Amino acid sequence: MFAPEIAMLFTYDTTPLEVGGYYIMFSKQLESSDKLAKVFDSGIKKLKESGKYEEITQKFLNLE
Repeated sequence: MFAPEIAMLFTYDTTPLEVGGYYIMFSKQLESSDKLAKVFDSGIKKLKESGKYEEITQKFLNLE
């Protein structure tokens, strides 16, 4: 896309400008959507109760 001497001039900051909520959607056209949503919610709840959710978000999202 860019010549190497130009590409090396690009930089980025890993700090997000804004952090919001996270969402997941399941198609209403799938019969299994309700079940998938319940399984997902159950998994997130277990992660939060165990403290693993906080560990993951701190590690990958650098949230305080």
